[in-house]
Amino acid sequence: MQYVAVYGTLKKGESNHHLLWDSEFIKEYRYPEGYLVDLGRFPGFINTKFSFNGGVVVEVYLVNDATINRLDWLEDVDNEDPIRGLYLKTFIDVEGVGECLIYEYNYHPDVLEAHRLVDKGEW
Repeated sequence: MQYVAVYGTLKKGESNHHLLWDSEFIKEYRYPEGYLVDLGRFPGFINTKFSFNGGVVVEVYLVNDATINRLDWLEDVDNEDPIRGLYLKTFIDVEGVGECLIYEYNYHPDVLEAHRLVDKGEW
């Protein structure tokens, strides 16, 4: 079992939340570091030591390996060559929970400039 912090289309009421059907909701949390960029139909999390727009609102779930596999598929994670995937698996520290997996947008700085920030870090 693994704690996962989700944002964007994986949150309650969003289009991909059904992928968490067998997971336990733990809490909502505003992660104080990093920010979200608008990638069109979904956002991308950028993990930095500073915050834009007050951090990022995430939902934390306790998930099993099958759910991790579904999330890896959705986020286009390449576990054998991570820099080739759309997202990278990284970790953040969530108060009261500890280390949580989060999917970070695997961006190139030139591409990032073309995207706008998600207002107040909440999709």
